[in-house]
Amino acid sequence: MTPSPKPDESVTFECELDASPEKVWRALTVPELLAEWLPTDGPTQEDAPDKGCLSVVETIESRPHEMLRYSLREENAEAGLEDSTVTFELRPTANGGTWLRLVHVAAEARPRIRAPAANGNVLMRAAA
Repeated sequence: MTPSPKPDESVTFECELDASPEKVWRALTVPELLAEWLPTDGPTQEDAPDKGCLSVVETIESRPHEMLRYSLREENAEAGLEDSTVTFELRPTANGGTWLRLVHVAAEARPRIRAPAANGNVLMRAAA
């Protein structure tokens, strides 16, 4: 059993790129360019039925050439996870490149609650 991520868990990646912030911004926001480095044919429900697919992306905040923040939502609503958040920060460097910082904050696990009339209570079924 894999432990559920805690809301304060995150992954941070920082690097310097040999491209201007404008060019990096385009790689993050133009769908054709994004598809070149971020594959869209990831695991499916059949490949990983207990994992779900992070496929619904919604922009939360955007400052062109500086910052992009979006949420990822699991395609499988029964997976029990809220949206996770991905933030890209871009800063120009002295040599004309870009300092890039990516922060992915894990989704918060939520308890699975059965509907009151879901016939899940064994004692209630026995009483009938």
